[in-house]
Amino acid sequence: AYAVENVLEIRAPNGRDLSKANVSAPRLVRPIKGDFAADTVSLPGRDDRPTLGGLFLWVDADNFLRVERGIRGHRDVSLRGRVDGTDALFGRGRLDADRVHLRVERRGTSVRALCSPDGRAWRSIGETEFPTDAPTHVGLHAIGVIERTIYRGAFHEGAAIRFESFTLRQ
Repeated sequence: AYAVENVLEIRAPNGRDLSKANVSAPRLVRPIKGDFAADTVSLPGRDDRPTLGGLFLWVDADNFLRVERGIRGHRDVSLRGRVDGTDALFGRGRLDADRVHLRVERRGTSVRALCSPDGRAWRSIGETEFPTDAPTHVGLHAIGVIERTIYRGAFHEGAAIRFESFTLRQ
């Protein structure tokens, strides 16, 4: 589910993801060609559930990248995905902020991910080669796969994340 009221909130039911055969995570996307930079300002979704999600670059279930927060804890940020059917973690860090700026940039076949607490001082999360001539989409997503050793509780409603903005530059 999603709601728009000064911010976009995306809610992901338990178990929704963007990996292997489970590509049912809720998302909003748009097609993109060539070099670009996309960024968003993300916020905690709801007090009663984890904040999991962020930006992503999607070709198909075997080729995508995720720039996201919260997967391995409240302050976690990461760049991970699947390239040619192989899952990989390309970079990971921590950012001590509730309001997290996320950015993904593509130049040629190189993609890099950045984060910032204020939108001015950017920190690298990771970088990888992502060669593709196939139609590509960029957008926002939420994840409902909750790591119970990190987030203790039942979380019957899954996870949620809010976005203040989404900016795309080509």
